[in-house]
Amino acid sequence: MSFLNNFEKKFYKNKKILVAGGTGLVGSQVLSILKEIDCKIISVSLDKGNIKNKKIRYLKSDLRYLHNCEKITKGIDIVINLAGVAGSPQISKKKPRSIFIPNILFSLNLLEASKRNNVNTYLFASSYGVYNSKEEMKEENMWTKPLSPNDIFGGWAKRTGELHVEAMLKEKDKMNIKIVRPSNIYGPFGNFDPKNSMVVHALISKILKSKKKVKLFGDGSEKRDFVFSRDVAASILMLLPKKTDHHVFNIGSGKPYSIKSLAEKILKISNKKVKLNFQKKLYSGDKKRIMNVQRLNANGIKCETSLHEGLLETISWYKKNKKHFKKRYNSFDEK
Repeated sequence: MSFLNNFEKKFYKNKKILVAGGTGLVGSQVLSILKEIDCKIISVSLDKGNIKNKKIRYLKSDLRYLHNCEKITKGIDIVINLAGVAGSPQISKKKPRSIFIPNILFSLNLLEASKRNNVNTYLFASSYGVYNSKEEMKEENMWTKPLSPNDIFGGWAKRTGELHVEAMLKEKDKMNIKIVRPSNIYGPFGNFDPKNSMVVHALISKILKSKKKVKLFGDGSEKRDFVFSRDVAASILMLLPKKTDHHVFNIGSGKPYSIKSLAEKILKISNKKVKLNFQKKLYSGDKKRIMNVQRLNANGIKCETSLHEGLLETISWYKKNKKHFKKRYNSFDEK
């Protein structure tokens, strides 16, 4: 299935493309799309590659260090920075340093190295965590209110990365740079460890492993905007070649789903007969996080995979790859 038109394919043809975080949730989907084009792909992460293709070269490198970033960006035409450390709301509270430090270093060092090595095109993947959820999640509203306490460390790390991009652009740099802020991403190649994964993957893991009942944080009324990982990857690859009036874009479905309705969909698709036990007193994050995606849609890009379709594919992948996920939230702890 082709996700890119001829103009977009031509943009990437014969280019040398670096995908930081290429073994992750979105990165794996980016590689899957790019491997159909005549280009050279370098995936950089600390994990093993999961897509076998002669066009893809896997490198293991720690992007917290500038000298590593300078080395891998030499001769590169396009950098897609998807590198990051994420965790559940509970992990963000317990291990904030493990979220904050690597995310800032990935952002600053890779862009600075790309600048020094004259990279032409750069994509920085930010997060919905840069918004205060009490304000409409619209691109121009990021600075209107302080961050939610639930996102103070991850959010500020991503805001800092965005400030670096803005500083670069204010110096009238010729590099083509775009920022994307995806909503709650799910899909194959995700982290399904129920102790530190995000909500969709955590629920899939819990429900499929459970025999009687599943304990859920909150009361189930919390609403989220869920977006399938392949839609995010395709949106990124469609955005980069475009000449747009803006350089910052939300990526999401723009649709609200309650945690309860999500859990019920997973139960139905997986054909599990277990009880959902909501723990109202346990920490569950903000009550509502829904993206405004009008800017993305105005540029002819929509995330069209329905939640049902996305869950079907994700659950099927998980059943075949239960051992794939790893505990990534503490990968960068320094002893």
